[in-house]
Amino acid sequence: MSLDTSGGDGSSRIHINALGDPGEEKLVILRTAWSFSGLPLQIGLFGMNNPVAESGTAGEVESGAQLVSQKVLGADFSFDSEGFEAIGEYYKISNSDTVGEAGDSTANAWYVQLGYQITEHLKPLYRYSDLDLEEKDPYFRYLGVNGQAQHVIGLRYDVDESNAVKLEYSRTNVEGRSEGHAQLQWAFIMF
Repeated sequence: MSLDTSGGDGSSRIHINALGDPGEEKLVILRTAWSFSGLPLQIGLFGMNNPVAESGTAGEVESGAQLVSQKVLGADFSFDSEGFEAIGEYYKISNSDTVGEAGDSTANAWYVQLGYQITEHLKPLYRYSDLDLEEKDPYFRYLGVNGQAQHVIGLRYDVDESNAVKLEYSRTNVEGRSEGHAQLQWAFIMF
C-alpha cells in the first residue's frame, strides 16, 4: 500500500500497488485463532507491521519514501449458534510520522455486529463501530479521516449460497455532526 499526498491533508487516498512496491520495507501480518470444543466460538489475535510509502510525487517527498510507520495489534471473535451470530474486531493502531513533525500517535478502532437468521433467506443485523484517534495522527490526517461512531441496521436476503442483497441504514456521528445514509448492496461470488 502507499499514500499519495499530492492533494494535501484531507484529500489523499491510500492506493493498493497492484504492479509493484515502491518502498524498501515490507508489510508483515500474523494471525492466530482458537476454536473451542463444544462451543460455537472462535477467538483470534493478530498483528501487522505496515510501512506506508509514497508511490507518486508529492512535493519534496520522493516515490518510495516511507511516510508512516504503522503497527496494528488486535483481536477478533465470532459466535454462531442456532441462527444467532455475533462478530467483532478490535484494533490498536500506532502510527509514527517518518517525514514530518507529527510524531507518534495511537488510534483505537472496533466494531460489534449482531444478526439473527429469522428464515432460510432473511437475516436482520445491527452493527456499532467506533474510531477514536488523535487529531495529529499522520496516517488519518493524510486521509482526511476524523474520529467517528456509527450505528447500522440492515436486512440481508440470501438469494442462494453465492448471492445476497443487503439493505442498510447507517447513522454516523463525526465531530458533533450526525449524518444518515441508506444503501442497497448486491454481493455475489464468481467461480
